Amino acid sequence: MNEISMSNPKTKLVVWILIIVLFAGAFYWFLIKPQFTQIEVLKNQIMQKEQKLATLLLAQRREKDLLAENKLMEDRITQLQKILPPTPNEFLFGEEFQVAAKLCGVSIDSLTFPKRKTKGTPQNVVRFEITVSSKKLDNIRYFFAHIYTFPQIINVDKLILQNGELNSFRGGTQQGKVYSADISGIIYLSQRK
Repeated sequence: MNEISMSNPKTKLVVWILIIVLFAGAFYWFLIKPQFTQIEVLKNQIMQKEQKLATLLLAQRREKDLLAENKLMEDRITQLQKILPPTPNEFLFGEEFQVAAKLCGVSIDSLTFPKRKTKGTPQNVVRFEITVSSKKLDNIRYFFAHIYTFPQIINVDKLILQNGELNSFRGGTQQGKVYSADISGIIYLSQRK
């Protein structure tokens, strides 16, 4: 057998291949493999940051929606303040109740705006007491729903529904069952000067 010597070109080639493979293995093991681990850590960090960014973008979009909604409400308040009278105006409120009653098919039996103020009542309110009647209970319900949507903010603090007896209506000839409702509450006035 031939002795292994470094002068042999075959041996040199094998040694160089082994050295290159060892360097490549060491390079992969000590330099590239830790980079893969670091890349995975960075990917996880990027994913967390992307989730935070998505949350912030959603919050920013929601903020824009909330600001737009706030602006819409401010515009609505401004419009309502232009509509609402700055002082008590029984004639105006009475007209609105008359229109609502006619629209809903009820008749107003009494409508008053008492001057008494209960303790702790703000200065910018007007109390009202109204009694309405109709042959149909649905008409009274429509009337109640309609005053709920008045441009003024109305707080109804008393509602008494009564199932009436057989009565004659205005005109005197028609007989029928009459439903009536006693409603009292508060109308808030405009704050504008």
